[in-house]
Amino acid sequence: ATSVVLRAEDHFPHDFSDTFDEFDRNKNGKLEPKEVADAAQSLGICAKLLQVGDQAVSRDEFVGACKKLVGDGPRQVVIKLMQDQTQWQREKDARANNNLDNKFVVQALEGPTAADITKAVRAGQGGLKYVKEKFLSQEMELGTHAIIMDAA
Repeated sequence: ATSVVLRAEDHFPHDFSDTFDEFDRNKNGKLEPKEVADAAQSLGICAKLLQVGDQAVSRDEFVGACKKLVGDGPRQVVIKLMQDQTQWQREKDARANNNLDNKFVVQALEGPTAADITKAVRAGQGGLKYVKEKFLSQEMELGTHAIIMDAA
């Protein structure tokens, strides 16, 4: 196998009010449909689940919908650790360049830097040492090229 997919919890605190402020570009206290789509993409969720038709969305509506979809605590994610950098880059490029519909394809999320992922894998941090010892054959190495996604 050239990749391993792990289920994990993202404990990074998500302040959906900050996300709202970041994407309320005209500062009118509402997110227009394009702003909702951009904010949703940054969070890795489907924009259609955050919108009320073609109407603008208020801060309270946006924050409430985000908490309902993502939760208000640790977020369930999957981490795909790939060994081959070319395959990893191809998948990242395909996700970035093909406008994939997040109703059908789990969106990639922002995550740690490539250097931080490599360091964590090599040091066996965050339970990776246990996963390697318990579940992988001796010949198998965890990849250091990661794609992090919402757990579907």
